Amino acid sequence: MDNRHRVQKLTKGAVNRARAAENRYIVWDTGLRGFGLRVEPSGLKTFIARYRAGGGRTGLQRQATIGRYGTITLDQARKLARRTLAAAASGEDPVGTLRSNRQPAITIAEVCDWYLEQATVGPSEGVRVA
Repeated sequence: MDNRHRVQKLTKGAVNRARAAENRYIVWDTGLRGFGLRVEPSGLKTFIARYRAGGGRTGLQRQATIGRYGTITLDQARKLARRTLAAAASGEDPVGTLRSNRQPAITIAEVCDWYLEQATVGPSEGVRVA
């Protein structure tokens, strides 16, 4: 069987039996569509949930990382995946929402502009420079 397309009931035994291979692969759960276990070549095992934002075949495919096996249990991962997949089924985009809520990072150019501006202004009153 091709390691990249495994499908079986995810049980604790199945998760423990999943072994590292030369390439990353995913074991998809037969009990909860879109829920899977990603196995890295290093042996790291991570639970994921995959869905289409916007629904149907035309929706943008998204993959949510649920958690690392060992940090969370299979039952906890299944519960979190069910919530994520239910939100997606009701029209939400959990991964897209997380991405849009991130605070934009300051760029190097903005830091340089701020630094040059502060350097030309000089030290503020009451601020002692050693």
